[in-house]
Amino acid sequence: MPVSKLEKFRGGMLGGAVGDAVGELASTHGDYDSLIDWISEGDVLRYTDDTAMSIGLAEAMTMSGGGINEEEIGKIFQRNYGREPWRDYNKSIPAIFAMVKRHDMPFSEAAGRLHDGQGSMANGAAMRITPLGLLFRNSGRLREFAEQSARITHTHEVGVDGAAITAWVVAQLANLDPKGKFPFAEFYTGIVRFAQTKELRLKLV
Repeated sequence: MPVSKLEKFRGGMLGGAVGDAVGELASTHGDYDSLIDWISEGDVLRYTDDTAMSIGLAEAMTMSGGGINEEEIGKIFQRNYGREPWRDYNKSIPAIFAMVKRHDMPFSEAAGRLHDGQGSMANGAAMRITPLGLLFRNSGRLREFAEQSARITHTHEVGVDGAAITAWVVAQLANLDPKGKFPFAEFYTGIVRFAQTKELRLKLV
């Protein structure tokens, strides 16, 4: 039976959450056997801020009417942070929220003031992008929406491009026939072509 859109969305979100939780454990259990033992013996896997913000992005997109609303996403990010600040958030996230509250500015403007006005080039925007890649996988505005969602917390061109590239990857994977042969050459070439910053293109080629 064909995989439904809802099943793909659930699978993408659940897979990301499990990978996030296991990846967090791997940061303290670098040895493979130790990691497997820890996972097997535990009864709970805890995801980090990456999944929390991925969930927040998915929540916000259900309210946006088919697009990206910076203020709505930012407010949901802020709400979820207030509920669970212990999910290993980078210190830049509460700093953005504080600037927004203090100066009544857009989230993207506050994010752009970080790192001496260059904005963050870290991978946080890419780590949460899965729901956007799934929802807009057949949209001609995928890059536009990915960039808008990234700039809420990451405004450096590398951080923004990384989020857009990851959204593209998610979209392509979601559209593949799971029983077909993986088109490695086309997939790899497509990633390189989609990248816009020289820094990421050099890493990909």
